[in-house]
Amino acid sequence: MISFKRLLGFQFLFVGAFLFTSCHWNNASYQHTVVIKVDSKELTSKQFADELAQRLSKYDSFMAKDTKIVAQTKESIINDFIVSSILQNWAQKHNIQIDKEKIESEKKAIRSDFPDDFSFREELSRQGLSVHQWQKTVENRLIEKAVFESLQKEIPPPSEESIQKYYESNKHKYKNQDKIYLQQIVLSEKADAEKIASSLKKGKSFESLAKQFSIAPENKNGGIVGWVEKGTLEVFDKAFLLPLGEPSEVIQSPYGYHIMLVVKKAPSGITPLTMVRNSIKRELASQTDQLYFKTWLSQQIRSINVFKDQKLIDTMSVETHQE
Repeated sequence: MISFKRLLGFQFLFVGAFLFTSCHWNNASYQHTVVIKVDSKELTSKQFADELAQRLSKYDSFMAKDTKIVAQTKESIINDFIVSSILQNWAQKHNIQIDKEKIESEKKAIRSDFPDDFSFREELSRQGLSVHQWQKTVENRLIEKAVFESLQKEIPPPSEESIQKYYESNKHKYKNQDKIYLQQIVLSEKADAEKIASSLKKGKSFESLAKQFSIAPENKNGGIVGWVEKGTLEVFDKAFLLPLGEPSEVIQSPYGYHIMLVVKKAPSGITPLTMVRNSIKRELASQTDQLYFKTWLSQQIRSINVFKDQKLIDTMSVETHQE
């Protein structure tokens, strides 16, 4: 697939006095010659060269002419076109269509990344795309996404047994340090901090004093820092020695003068499965999806007709010129 990010990636090249301009081939009459054909889907030499120029534009003018990089980029274009053609043909065969409202919504979302229409069209021009080409790219991307979603429906979710097995085999990933749930009040002056500490000893609310006087960013939340692992900050490590529910004395750090309150403690150990089940499920689902799609793609490739004019592709080269 030729990704949309690549087509709108702000990747035009300008290094020193050299400007990467285009790819060319020896005979201009070959511009409309088909270089790759997947069943009924065709890619002409001009389309191939334009895509090659676009992809190589992320390199400087010297690397863009490196034969290994050029060869790898050409191979990537070939593979992407084959995969994209398979997805488009499969969508057509299974009557997968995208309604106009969804297409318009996607186009609107992409345009919103630009300050105005002129900036958007200017970027299309820089990328060598017409509005029609861009619109077609957006539509194709949505169709390909719909195909993936359709294929995913055929994949069973990870079983509880597989989740448990993954957890047991990867417990080292879920080790955690001692943790405390911390609140703090931070003042820039020691005298002010001592006054706050005195107020806390008299029973004043830690939360309200944090909101009113603390200079730390979490002041709006009543000074709640949240869960902190040992070793996060030197000043926080001192809080691990505090008893639960008792405000500390004033503690100096490079950030100011702290008064800390430990609300909860959690000893080091292994995070229980209940807390990581969803992340494991997502990981296993991702692995299964990739394997399923790889298998599916291999089956599709065996059932299609692919033509590739490798000789003509090999003649395409990088052209640079001095500004």
